[in-house]
Amino acid sequence: MWEIDATEIKPGEHYDGIIILGGFVSTISVNNQIQRTVFADGNDRMIQAISLYKKGISDKIIYTAGTDSIFNLHTAEAILAKEFLLEIGIPDSAIITESRSINTYENAMFTKKILEKLDTAWQKKKYLLVTSAFHMRRSMACFKKQGFNVTAYSTNFRALIENYTIFNTIVPSYGALQNWTYLMKELIGMVVYKAKGYI
Repeated sequence: MWEIDATEIKPGEHYDGIIILGGFVSTISVNNQIQRTVFADGNDRMIQAISLYKKGISDKIIYTAGTDSIFNLHTAEAILAKEFLLEIGIPDSAIITESRSINTYENAMFTKKILEKLDTAWQKKKYLLVTSAFHMRRSMACFKKQGFNVTAYSTNFRALIENYTIFNTIVPSYGALQNWTYLMKELIGMVVYKAKGYI
């Protein structure tokens, strides 16, 4: 009930930008020398966005994510993501990065500031917002509050439709507990963001 449903992109439909919310790209050190980019839980956001771009749904990918380090010791996620996108053949001219944000509110606010400098008519444009289905409600609220004309494109569905059996309905599981953790985080996040005026 909390997750936003999948979006159907109609034939010929076009958006002015695909906005990806980060939170899943980082690096690991190999032999203490080579830094390798790694993708954690949430990487469906990137895969779906690349697919949308390749299908011509949009000519721009806007990646928004800074670093979760309070000491800024790590490379911003948006920079790492851009390096990966370039490696797989997405042209530099198609990529816009926002690398200062540390939460969803800042994703929207700093992305807005970048677009304001690039295009005075940015508010009249249509954007696809790509993030996990459980995170979409708060994300949509933040971006709409900042004046974006956004359509939700949910990914990383946790509540998948399945055939219910006695086993998967009654027997407790670690996965169910983990999903409740995500849900509680989002519910608390909505209350806090509302109180702060972020949404």
